[in-house]
Amino acid sequence: ANVYAEKKEDRMMMTGLHTVADIYFVKCGSYVGWRYKFDFEKNQQYKEGKSIHERYKIWCPDGNNY
Repeated sequence: ANVYAEKKEDRMMMTGLHTVADIYFVKCGSYVGWRYKFDFEKNQQYKEGKSIHERYKIWCPDGNNY
């Protein structure tokens, strides 16, 4: 609810080829990670619809990194 996704693109990752969309915070537009849209490998399809948040991009309410 607090993030929106950009357009989908195919990326080669360590676990194979995935279709992903970068996600951003709605309020400030800051990049926070990506969401898996489609996985080409059968053993990686459990990731579809899940998001990865890059921890170093997210700030605590007191202004410190998590």
